[in-house]
Amino acid sequence: MFYGPDYKVIKKLLKKDIKIIASGGISTEDDVIKLKQSGVFGAIVGSASYKEEFNLKRSIETAAM
Repeated sequence: MFYGPDYKVIKKLLKKDIKIIASGGISTEDDVIKLKQSGVFGAIVGSASYKEEFNLKRSIETAAM
């Protein structure tokens, strides 16, 4: 079961001068868009990439914009 990225923790980490790669809970293209908009450096999509409802190609294209 996916619960989405922990945006509260990500927001705290982004205040530091480090590059953040989000991992865990990323299950939708909306998650990818929100993470990109939040300023993370990258994202690791695990088991969601095997689900039919998650379009990996479209998510990569979205993140590249």
